[in-house]
Amino acid sequence: MKNIFYVLLITVSFFLSACSKSEGTGATLVGKWKADSQVITSGIYKNHKIMPNPWDYMDFKSNGNLEIGQQTGDVFFYKYKIEGSKMTMTTPSHDVVFNIVKLSFNYATITNYETYNNAKDEWTINLIK
Repeated sequence: MKNIFYVLLITVSFFLSACSKSEGTGATLVGKWKADSQVITSGIYKNHKIMPNPWDYMDFKSNGNLEIGQQTGDVFFYKYKIEGSKMTMTTPSHDVVFNIVKLSFNYATITNYETYNNAKDEWTINLIK
């Protein structure tokens, strides 16, 4: 079950962003995003780069629904909310919190901290619309 969560977290991480430190008025998370790059910047897998899959996507709806599509054809549905510089995604097992580093109309950078094998990993994810 733990492995499934981490696979899901990686997929979700490809696409999550929120609305803090936005460039220009009106930048929003709402819309369809794809991962430009993802790097684990600290912890047990430090400097591990994950290649984004061009068929995966995250579609943030204005009503707080999140649709995550994968190359396999699987589609997952979650809820999300934004509070300040944090974006929280609600999964069936727990909430996943992302820090919003940058958000513009077509580019976003977010981070997530997860503990794995007693090490705290930080994920940095760059997204494009």
